[in-house]
Amino acid sequence: MENGFSKKIDQIKKEYLPAIEKAVKFGHDEIMTAATKNLSGPHYGKAENYRGSQTGQIPVPRITSMLIQSLRSILAEAYKGYRVLVCIFSDVRIAPHNKFVHYGTRYMRPRRFLQDPVKERKQAILNRMNYEIMLVIRRIGQKKAA
Repeated sequence: MENGFSKKIDQIKKEYLPAIEKAVKFGHDEIMTAATKNLSGPHYGKAENYRGSQTGQIPVPRITSMLIQSLRSILAEAYKGYRVLVCIFSDVRIAPHNKFVHYGTRYMRPRRFLQDPVKERKQAILNRMNYEIMLVIRRIGQKKAA
């Protein structure tokens, strides 16, 4: 015979995955927005001097839009049909120079257009995940045991 507590635990196990999926989607949106912003620097035409005052800084100055178009993300079904895994990357088939911009070279400082947003937003994403899970636990905990 199950008591009310074990029923609530079972219900939490069923309902925490949608909460995690919601938090992962929030993190995905935050990182994609910040990475896009980092790649949206001033646009220099090929005829202009593209070694402007922002060279080597974020937002990344650009001649073409290949780098910003190379941003890709995959929200993968990782567990029981829920999208709790995300992968954000710059596609080398579209912008083969992305690693030189991101990691730098001996002639150019790195401009970590993907790593910086992750570092900056990591705590907010973890807080959001904690909030969503605690919301599920509180909602189920406040229900009367049947």
